[in-house]
Amino acid sequence: MVLDRCIEVMPNESVPYNYFVLPIAEGYYQIGLTEKGRDIMETLFYNIDQDLQYFFSMDGKRAKQLVYQKEQSLALMQRIYQVTDEYDQDELSDKAYKTFQLIMISIFRVLKGNKV
Repeated sequence: MVLDRCIEVMPNESVPYNYFVLPIAEGYYQIGLTEKGRDIMETLFYNIDQDLQYFFSMDGKRAKQLVYQKEQSLALMQRIYQVTDEYDQDELSDKAYKTFQLIMISIFRVLKGNKV
């Protein structure tokens, strides 16, 4: 199967899962291979969560340089929530939603404190 071949050729250990693996996970969900889709999405969630923790740990000039990466990772976290919600992956969907919301709340608090 093509989806299996994609994962075989580009496993997370060699090419960390990112935005481009979403269609593969969705493909698995669409053909009823829910466990394979969920495994990919869980790994993707972990990768993006780690990225976000790293990006938001930076301050000063480095934090400003990472604005695009933060935005991309947040958008991907939101997409993880949407896809897992669509395919009734409640546990992962809730986790992605809560992570996204916590980060957004933190951002708004910072912005409110800076009067931006």
